[in-house]
Amino acid sequence: MDRLFVSMDLPQAIKEAAGIVQKRLRETGADVSWTRPEGMHLTLKFLGDVEKKRLQDIQAALTETGGSFHPITIAREGLGGFPTLDKPREIWLGLKEPSGELIGLQKRMDRALALLGFPQESRDFHPHLTLGRVRSHRDGGALLQALKVLDPVRLGEWRLGEINLMQSALRPGGSVYTKLWTVKAVKIDNPNKM
Repeated sequence: MDRLFVSMDLPQAIKEAAGIVQKRLRETGADVSWTRPEGMHLTLKFLGDVEKKRLQDIQAALTETGGSFHPITIAREGLGGFPTLDKPREIWLGLKEPSGELIGLQKRMDRALALLGFPQESRDFHPHLTLGRVRSHRDGGALLQALKVLDPVRLGEWRLGEINLMQSALRPGGSVYTKLWTVKAVKIDNPNKM
């Protein structure tokens, strides 16, 4: 059995920008387990423990739903926490994509994978990068203040062009991710030719 999830690759620039935000939050001394920037990804669907014999069906579903998507432009939306910013268990960097293509892609994928027995998400999809997981609320006030101060920071826009089936292996130093399979976005040579 492999622990699997579906995600989108992020450009190095967004990982570096998220790392800079993390560094400033880390200075608060809050008790947070910080995500390594090089391991950051945009999760579309967590599949859990999956038998190897199901990989081919999963790949077919991802090809069917993601095989015709175009590169998606995203921007930083803000900083926040789940379930709430006042008492977060997870600190995140929100991502926005005004066209709605990303959310539509995630919903199509969720429905296709539900046909294979993976439960559909009960919550709305909220695109984000996990910056860290709160272990305790020690120095939580300093963390909350830093999140509010950093929130207006602009980090730019990026284009996402790959959907990946990923394997996650838990190691003493943190999770190690391995790309098992990829669906690439359709490239548009001349956007005026449709």
